[in-house]
Order: sequence, then structure tokens, then C-alpha cells
Amino acid sequence: MVDRADHTAIVRDPPIVGTSRRLAAILAADVAGYSRLMGADEEGTLARLKAHRRDLVDPKIAEHRGRIVKTTGDGLLVEFASVVDAVRCAAEIQRGMLDRDPDVLDERRIRFRIGVNLGDIIVDGGDIFGDGVNVAARLLEGSVRRSGSQLRVSAQLIDAATDAHLWAERFDSDTGNLFTLQNEITSRIAVALNIELTSREAARPTEHPDALDYILRGRAAYWKPNSREKWVETVSLFEHALALDPQSVEAQSWLANALAFQVANGYASSGAAEIRRAEELIGKALASSPRNWFAHYAKGSLRRVVQHRCEEAIPEYEIALALNPYWMNTLVGLGSCKLLTGSIEEVIPLSEQAIRLSPRDPFISIPFIQIGQVHLLQSRTDEAIIWLEKARNAFPGYPEPHAWLSSAYALKGETERAAAELGEARRLMGEGYYLSIAHLSGVYDFGVPKVRALFETTYLAGLRKAGMPE
Repeated sequence: MVDRADHTAIVRDPPIVGTSRRLAAILAADVAGYSRLMGADEEGTLARLKAHRRDLVDPKIAEHRGRIVKTTGDGLLVEFASVVDAVRCAAEIQRGMLDRDPDVLDERRIRFRIGVNLGDIIVDGGDIFGDGVNVAARLLEGSVRRSGSQLRVSAQLIDAATDAHLWAERFDSDTGNLFTLQNEITSRIAVALNIELTSREAARPTEHPDALDYILRGRAAYWKPNSREKWVETVSLFEHALALDPQSVEAQSWLANALAFQVANGYASSGAAEIRRAEELIGKALASSPRNWFAHYAKGSLRRVVQHRCEEAIPEYEIALALNPYWMNTLVGLGSCKLLTGSIEEVIPLSEQAIRLSPRDPFISIPFIQIGQVHLLQSRTDEAIIWLEKARNAFPGYPEPHAWLSSAYALKGETERAAAELGEARRLMGEGYYLSIAHLSGVYDFGVPKVRALFETTYLAGLRKAGMPE
């Protein structure tokens, strides 16, 4: 592609002094069949390429806060701080190209190939190197088919090193809903990149791990099934990251969030000390980076799962969602708080949005549970059972679906199934959590009085019928 100095609307970023290493989203683009196009019409191809850069590509990169690192002939390498920005930029460029040069013969039209990768990069001066850059040039594959007014888009993520398929999805839409389709594809790809590639980066062997390595490993551990060992490992990894880089907002935020959930699950050594530490870490993170979405998410989680202050958690989740709409757990946390504060009608739409955003998420059982909870609390027991069974089947090792199913089955008169589910919930949770109604009431947040009344007449009534003593 032409050098960006030709475009006065974009100013080249100043070089970065020294060498450093960081996690970044890399977008690599080139022109399909560039040599053939230049051979057939060198001047025309170059003129059209310059026009595409000037009118579409560079403005979209600037709009999504990208930094053009280098241009090489028909090639372009761009760094983004956010994988969401990178994927959205790529999607909008490709959509914009559909409407350009309508009078040019199909075999002479310029088509961009764009790859996006979330990975570890080395920054040396103004240039970037590393596997994160190399993979971007060979990752992301898909096709578009049209029949009348219907579109079918197939997309897949491929590990360029092994050619293994990491993720694949098919999207069907009417041509009148292109913006909705674009948003759905962008969000699904962004989520898949965050989960799949973060886990693979974390698994990469490193002789001398630095703060970034430990953050990636901590994030990978975060996706493991719930257990005491999981939270000990997760907290330890983020502690190592913070020790190596005490000013890291990412390490501070992820450690605070891990401490909150470690306490909430009953796996902390003391509880009070971990809560004080989490408060301190979140305070530091937000003081240095007030618009960091995960710091706001972590603050919301601390308020919700540990301190049971959902009124204060809701604005934190809403800020996190506005800054990054592609984190399923934010929607889940917000939905939980809406339920407990009495806005029960808002819960199912949030849970459905979470499911659409990340249908293969490791925590997909949680929005399933939320939908089942709302149905049960509103005495729609049959609908509740459908969703709670989905939650149990998605994550059999999670105790909560079993407890809610126990209540639902008992309310339907299926006492044997109810007793079996209650037994499984007790086995998985341990330590007497589901021992009695009194104990459960002491550890479980039933929300504001009108919501607590719903719990009493449905969930707790069902547990009593299932055999849970007072």
C-alpha cells in the first residue's frame, strides 16, 4: 500500500523509544491478487488503492484508535490496544469496500485480505515484532454467500502454526440487517479471540516469564471450573504479575476481581484481609486509569458478590458495559443485580444478550441459570426447568443449577428427582452450604423485600419440599 505520508489527514505517530513487550491486537491487511492487478493496470490499480486508503481504510483506522506501524507495497500493519476495535475496524473496512468501484470489472476490483490476532508483541522504536504480528498475517478465514435478499456468512479462526480450527460460526441474515449482522459477527469474533487466543498465549512455554506472561496465565486459569485450587492458582498468578509490575492496572484489576470471587466462593483464608486488599487495588487502578473497563467490572463484582451492595454495583457494571460491550460476565453481573434490586423484568433480556454474545463461553451456564431463576420466581415452573436443565448440562460441576432444579422438581411433585439434585448440590458445594434453610439464608443474598418474598414462596418452598430442613 502507499505510504501514509501521502495522506495529510493522518499524522504519523511518534516513535516509541527503547524496546518493550506488551499484549496487543494486530491487524494485517494486503490486497488479494495484487501482482496480477498491477500487471494488468499498474496506474489504475495504484490510483484506486490510494483512493481506498484515503477515503476508507485510514479514516476507519483512526476512528477505531489504531496505530499504523508500517506499510509495504500493498501491505499494512496496524496496532490496536483493543481486539474489539481491531475486529470492528476490519469489519467496517470490508463492508465499506462492497460499495466502492461499482463500475470496475470484477476481475480488476481491489479486495483486501485482513487478519486480526491478539498476541504478545515486541516494540522496538516505532516497529513491532513477534508471533503476535506473524500470526495476524495468516489468521482469519471466511466466506459470504448471497441468495436473493438472504446472506450467509461463515467465519472461522485458525491457528496459523498448526492449521487447527479454533472456532467456527455461521450467520444468516437479510440484506436489510447488515449493521446488525456486522455487530453480531464482530462481537462473536472478539469474544472468541479473547478466550481462545489468550489461553493459547498463556500455554506458550517461557523460560523467564514476565508480568504479561503471568497475567495471561491468570486469565487462562480464571476460565477453569470453580474450585478452591482454581482460585488459589488464579490469585497466585496475578500476584506474581503485580510483583513484577506494581503499576500495572491490568494486574491490579484482575487480582482484585479474583480476590472478590475467592472470598465469595468461600475459598479465602480470612476474607476480611482479601476484601481490604481488593478495595485498595481497585482504588489504585481507577485512580491511574479511570476509564479502564475491567477495573469498573472488578469494582462491581466486589460490591455484588462480597458486599451485597447491588445498588452500588449497577453503575459500575453499566460503565464497564459502555466501555466494553463484549464481556459476557458484565451482562451476567448486571442481570443479577437487576434481579436482587427488584427490576426482574430486565433480567431475561440481559441474559439473552449474554448468550447471543458468547454462546460457547465457559460460563454459559450462568445466564441459563438466570433465565431459569426468573421463571421459577414468577411461578413458571415448566419454563424454569427447561433453562435450569440447560444450565446443569452445560456445566455439571456447578452446584447452583442442581439446587434450583431440586426446588423446581419438588414444586412439580417430582420428589425423587428433587432429592437427587439437592444431594448433588450438597456434594459439589460442600461445607454445609445447602445444609438447611437457616444456613442458606445466612449466606445467600435474596435481595430487596419484594424479591425475597418471591424467593420464599418459590425457591425456598421447593427446597423444603425436596427435604431441606429449617
